[in-house]
Amino acid sequence: MLRHLKVVVMSLTLLIISTYSMATEALFLIGNVDYSRQHLIYSSFEGVVSDIHVRSGITLTKGQPLFDVTPFNPNISRKQIINDIDSIEVSEVLVREGEKIEQYEAVVRLNHKSDMQIRALSYPPTSQKLNIGQEVSVIFDPDGEPYQTSGIISSLHSHPIQHGKIPTVEAEISINNNACFADPICSTHYKIGNFVKLQFTSL
Repeated sequence: MLRHLKVVVMSLTLLIISTYSMATEALFLIGNVDYSRQHLIYSSFEGVVSDIHVRSGITLTKGQPLFDVTPFNPNISRKQIINDIDSIEVSEVLVREGEKIEQYEAVVRLNHKSDMQIRALSYPPTSQKLNIGQEVSVIFDPDGEPYQTSGIISSLHSHPIQHGKIPTVEAEISINNNACFADPICSTHYKIGNFVKLQFTSL
């Protein structure tokens, strides 16, 4: 009877440990820092870019000039492209001086730093274990000295099977941007394009 009881207790213990291990399975993804949205500035004229007044990384004020364009039509004087959004950063200049541009061509990409986030692509079975609101450990490890902060999955986008490819799910992970920008270590690592390790527990 005692031996039977011991076996039952051991079986229950193993069952509890096994259930706990399955419930707390650690999963990993690789993501990169990106923007949740962007603002594109388009040229209203076709012509040649004669002067560029901005560069990547600077913060603009509303009404600040971006480019001068010399139209091909000799009857039209040089035109200036103006920024119409306040307190926004130049993330990419898409043209160069002396380059020909078309009407309605995108010339500058602008972004608010508050729109920064992390994107990660996942595949089954990991993608099936992701949930909006799920907590994520965000680990920056550029030089073997990891820095960790926390985030949550704010959005999930499913990409169905196409041309025989495996279906994927893109996760958007949000962190406390203001706290990160105020932290000298976090702000150093939290740059557009940087890769990030993501660790979470399946629910």
